[in-house]
Amino acid sequence: MTAPHSSNYLGEQTLCAIEKAMTNVWTSLQTCDPSFDWLKNGELRTLLANRLMDLAEAGVTDAEELSRRTRHISTLYRAKQRLLSREPRLEIAHSTKAIG
Repeated sequence: MTAPHSSNYLGEQTLCAIEKAMTNVWTSLQTCDPSFDWLKNGELRTLLANRLMDLAEAGVTDAEELSRRTRHISTLYRAKQRLLSREPRLEIAHSTKAIG
């Protein structure tokens, strides 16, 4: 789990790049699926923000590169949501052996 980040050590340019990347990715998500209520999805926003901070800490400071490296998050998040929303299915095996 990602620890909370402190922006004190990141420069102003890096913070601006993170903000621009967040806006780019979020806008892209909303454009791709306008029916989904992106504004109410705090979990995905937090996940995205943490990933951007992790990348910035690792030295990625270009907004386009940050955006490129975080676009996959929505795919992973939605796959997780689909898995969690499936109801467990109980399969009962029926014997086809004839009684004679």
